[in-house]
Amino acid sequence: MSLASLVPKVGLSHSALSRLVTRLEQHRSGSLVERQIDTNDKRSVEIVIEEKGKELYHEMQLLINESLHSQMSDKDIQNINRLFE
Repeated sequence: MSLASLVPKVGLSHSALSRLVTRLEQHRSGSLVERQIDTNDKRSVEIVIEEKGKELYHEMQLLINESLHSQMSDKDIQNINRLFE
């Protein structure tokens, strides 16, 4: 996904998001994301999640799901999950 298209989704300024991406690239356990120049538009930067980032995301989903299941109904959880699709 392009850096510019992520800005409205995360509610950060372009510069703040760029700094966040830099921190994710330099994460202590290894790079979680990678910046790639768009081959069709050299001005555009694509943010691609690395394998380590996918693993961390999966772990976070499991923890969130465990917490939700203990406090919410299955229908509520399905509705929340649809928001993230």
